[in-house]
Amino acid sequence: MSSSRNPISRRLRHKVIRTVHRHRMFDPGDRVLCGVSGGPDSVALVHVLHRLAPHFSIHLGIAHLNHRLRGKNAEADALFVKDLARTLNIAFHSTAEDVAAQRRDLRLSTEEAARRVRYDFFDRICKEHHYNRTALGHQADDNAEQVLMGLLRGSGKTGLSGIAPVRENRYVRPLIRLTRCEIIAYLAAEGLACRTDETNTDTRFLRNRVRHELIPLLSRDYNPNMSRNLNRMADLFREEEAWIEDIITPLFQECLLREKKREIHLSVSTLQALPAAPRRRVIRKAIERIKGNLRRITFTHIEDACHILGRPTGRRLNLPGGIRIATSGEALRITGNPESFRPEAPVVNTPDFRRELPGVGTYALPESDLRLRLSLLPENMQPNFENAGQFTAFFDMGRIGFPLYVRNIRPGDRFRPLGMTGSRKLGKWFIDHKIPAGERTRFPLLLWEGNILWVMGHRTDAFAKVTVETQSVLKAELFLA
Repeated sequence: MSSSRNPISRRLRHKVIRTVHRHRMFDPGDRVLCGVSGGPDSVALVHVLHRLAPHFSIHLGIAHLNHRLRGKNAEADALFVKDLARTLNIAFHSTAEDVAAQRRDLRLSTEEAARRVRYDFFDRICKEHHYNRTALGHQADDNAEQVLMGLLRGSGKTGLSGIAPVRENRYVRPLIRLTRCEIIAYLAAEGLACRTDETNTDTRFLRNRVRHELIPLLSRDYNPNMSRNLNRMADLFREEEAWIEDIITPLFQECLLREKKREIHLSVSTLQALPAAPRRRVIRKAIERIKGNLRRITFTHIEDACHILGRPTGRRLNLPGGIRIATSGEALRITGNPESFRPEAPVVNTPDFRRELPGVGTYALPESDLRLRLSLLPENMQPNFENAGQFTAFFDMGRIGFPLYVRNIRPGDRFRPLGMTGSRKLGKWFIDHKIPAGERTRFPLLLWEGNILWVMGHRTDAFAKVTVETQSVLKAELFLA
């Protein structure tokens, strides 16, 4: 039976057409770059768009990135995608990047490092070859997994909105209404081969445990429509987020005192007059305008920013992505430029103190006006480095034990910053990283048997870093008291 008459292929193409039209993914004449890994989703994506290109009046290209994470298998993936592009007579663009090196240098999870490298590659190819859309192979089950992972992290509505069908009017996901089963059935009906990434079955990674263990459990024992319901919930949250954004924008303008490149000043009194929910939203919006996104910015970060409103001038927060927040009189200053934060008061020497931490739990650190929470991750759970930020750290419990100790920074302290070679004097490291003098004594040290494990709020030491061999992980979280 020809593919045009095959009911499986015909239904899938019609579903893609409806999705594209509903979300206005393409305009006639668009040049569309398809991200193709060689896996089932991306092979189905480029194949169905190739069939529908005349219908949409679009021109296609294929982009493939070798992440250099899977050795010869990755090289075979690249050859497979190149052959696929030749078979379909579609322009082929490829490169190889060392994602592992990026992960080490930027202290990111492998998934986040790969994502950054991948999108940089897509953007570069689009610019060089004049593509105005990038089509990606995310589908409905991916979206359900994303939503469930957001629930596990305690995300708000934005985090529970899942994977957007269209982002920035550039990235489109034509398969977002299709299930994994529908895609596999389409490949079988069309007689299409694809590549298998063995890392997708490695349950050391949270996403894979959600995919292969949690969702099947929930679907089997609680609700067989779990994935569909999670997708529907994501749609509702996304629509409500768009509506709420229309409400928050004028409130943001009321709070805005000053805005320039990478710096926003918000009115403390106006923020304090708002209810808690819109207050958080306004601060989130300011951070997003400076940072360009809200990746790695958590609810705790926003709560800490709200907490310093009305506190004495000079209170400061360091957030992921180089964002800094400080109080300055009537203004809450949010900036992405560390040089804009200079100490506005003389450096105050912190008195010597040393506290024993006998085990997991939450400890008050009154000398620093902070709280420290220590907890053990469930067995075999990998740390979520992506959302860690500067106020969360992870340690290999196979290298350390209790009691741990917290003390103030003292002259002559040395440590081995994770991601760097050799040891550094702490004072020299602060200077090299342009940490203002007024901030250097604010955060204490976490130690085990005299070894500095964490310069809290700044950098962990390499002594007890988490590796693939780590069996038990200690999570340390720092909060304002």
